[in-house]
Amino acid sequence: MRIHSVGTKRPNAWGLYDNECSSLRIEENMKIKTLLLAWIIMSFSVILSARTNELDAVNGYWLTDRIFIVGYGAGHDDMIAAIQTAKGIVIIDTGMSHSVTADYRAVIERELGRSDFKYVINTHHHDDHTYGNQVFREAEIIAHHNMATQMINDYENGGPYIQQVNERNDQLRQLLQTLDKDSDQYTNINNWMYPFQKMCEEFESTLELTLPTLTFTENLILDMGDLSIELAYFGPGFHTNNSIMVSIPEEQVVFMGDLARQYDQYYPVNSKTSGQYFDSWIQSLTQILKTNGNVRHIVAYHEGILPGKHLISFHNNLMKMQNNFQHNKSAVDSLRILISESGLPKALDLFENQFIDKKNTSFYIWIGDLMALVGEFQENGQYDEAVSLLKMCEKAFPNSSMAISRQGRIFVEKGDRKSAIEIYKRYLHKKPDNYYTIARIFKLENHQ
Repeated sequence: MRIHSVGTKRPNAWGLYDNECSSLRIEENMKIKTLLLAWIIMSFSVILSARTNELDAVNGYWLTDRIFIVGYGAGHDDMIAAIQTAKGIVIIDTGMSHSVTADYRAVIERELGRSDFKYVINTHHHDDHTYGNQVFREAEIIAHHNMATQMINDYENGGPYIQQVNERNDQLRQLLQTLDKDSDQYTNINNWMYPFQKMCEEFESTLELTLPTLTFTENLILDMGDLSIELAYFGPGFHTNNSIMVSIPEEQVVFMGDLARQYDQYYPVNSKTSGQYFDSWIQSLTQILKTNGNVRHIVAYHEGILPGKHLISFHNNLMKMQNNFQHNKSAVDSLRILISESGLPKALDLFENQFIDKKNTSFYIWIGDLMALVGEFQENGQYDEAVSLLKMCEKAFPNSSMAISRQGRIFVEKGDRKSAIEIYKRYLHKKPDNYYTIARIFKLENHQ
């Protein structure tokens, strides 16, 4: 606001002389400045408060004396690891949002008291493991040879996936409006959504796809001075064609990306395609177990920290499955024959009696084979038959949550909203913090 000269004596349009106008304008100006300053302080406080709340949701803990895990909220859907070594910090995976990962980096630097990031290791190409790569530009980014092509392909064709995530977040935001803001459920859902929300915002704007700068095909060992980091390609046919395991023998810890599951560990294995991959899977696990001795911890993204014995069980069960594949017959192949000869209802009764109740040792039952058969019925629109198979699958694999969730998907596809809601609610008894399912239930209950 311009201030007039005090020496001017002509009245203005309001009947005031300029010196009087000047005094009033100065006073007005001071009031405006005071109000503006108050507004800025208030706005900054709101922004700072929101930012503080975001940072409050970043949680970190020491898994061992040299391995620090940091993630968002109480779950494990977005987390990264920092390994403290004599030659620099090594990061395992980088999360789904570069802005959230920048917060992770700040926490790591503060906790470790250093910022010399030497390497980033991506366990595979999926966005929730790689979209934070750009936060560590100064580091060498290491991954399997197949990863870059898959990263580019997923990014270039990622529009529908981002739209799907946005729609799910919208459903959860509507759900949040019905919850008490002070409740644990509100906090947990809000925290779980946040990295996904930031990923979607950044996908079309600030995301810079940052590809690996160092790749390998089978194995790679990093000498970090006071410890070694061993990278082993798991092989194709399981989670991706570029999934690796990262082991630190001195810490007795193995990072498995998305290869390890507490339940439904073997759903990718089926008789039609997996026979050619068993040797690769078993060899990689054998190598990890040989160099690690007594593994204490398995870091499984989306699952959390699993006991080391899970790796031994994984190895032994794959060997058993390979032996069955080579020397026994697939019970699901027999089920196909029974269906063609007797129809599905009678075939399921015979199958349950011969292969589940009596456990015929000359045959093997794999959940992957059953799921493949379910898929065939589902693709043909035979929804009731597919659900019948899944119910039988639950009997064969009582710990499986996948056999339940797949029923929900089929009921949705069939248009049976009520049954889908019932099934998804039953699924939540097994996995109460599965927010994908919570969003599905909310969508179905609100006829969206």
